[in-house]
Amino acid sequence: MHLKKIHNDKIARFLFKNIEIKNINMKVAFRLNLLNNNIKQQLLLNLFHYDKKSFINKVRNICVFTGRRNGVHRLFRISRIELRREASKNTIYGLRKSSW
Repeated sequence: MHLKKIHNDKIARFLFKNIEIKNINMKVAFRLNLLNNNIKQQLLLNLFHYDKKSFINKVRNICVFTGRRNGVHRLFRISRIELRREASKNTIYGLRKSSW
């Protein structure tokens, strides 16, 4: 189950990365008042025909080991549980599990 989540997350990140620059350029061109209405309508149609997964709000932080969506560390993309487990094994360089 978690492999499907991870796969879908990879697809969404890939689509967003490839379409981001085109999307920004079309939005800027659409907001300029120098273009006529026919070109603006074509740009607007192009913006609506993107895949829903290609927008940044659809990209979630998911743990790469477990597929967990809650409590994911942004830097490592690992859930807090896996981060603690890996820190206790000392596999992440420069990170140690502290116990007091």
